[in-house]
Amino acid sequence: MKKVLSLLGVLMFLTAAALFADKSPVPKLKKYYSANSNYCFLVLPGGDGVPCKGTLYQTGYKAGLLTLWSANLVNPVSPLKVIVPDNGKYVVTFDDWDSPGITENMIVIYGASGKMVKRFSIGDFVNNKLLQDIPESKDGYAWLGKTWFEKDGEVLGFEIILMNEDGNKTVKLLLKTGERTE
Repeated sequence: MKKVLSLLGVLMFLTAAALFADKSPVPKLKKYYSANSNYCFLVLPGGDGVPCKGTLYQTGYKAGLLTLWSANLVNPVSPLKVIVPDNGKYVVTFDDWDSPGITENMIVIYGASGKMVKRFSIGDFVNNKLLQDIPESKDGYAWLGKTWFEKDGEVLGFEIILMNEDGNKTVKLLLKTGERTE
């Protein structure tokens, strides 16, 4: 009887472990700062019918933070990464939580008042042949390499990781319109 109970306990443990093994942790409230720390973007994750929300603040005020804008983000739960240029004019989000590189929210550019300028999916930057060269992750693609801003924060640069002899692909976007600059 002891063996049966022990075996039953082990089976229950293994079943529970298997059920929760692939679950990513639920995202929490997160702050993202511009490189000069003059701007802070706060992401409040959504879920269960509640939209994900983002708020852009300007820092350095005696009274604390100055709210520049607050808006619902297109991400159902939360973006995986956010960057803000030093001029604070834009916010760029990368990917959906638990779905890197596989949704229409691969890159989303927000401008003044939190208005979406443009959003991109992986197909906007690579064809099916190159898609095979992007490393896969547990939930999608591990596509994002380095990110940076140019021209006083008006241009976004980023690398798409490619596992081929040509190396990574560099893309630059004009943040005002979302158009490619090269």
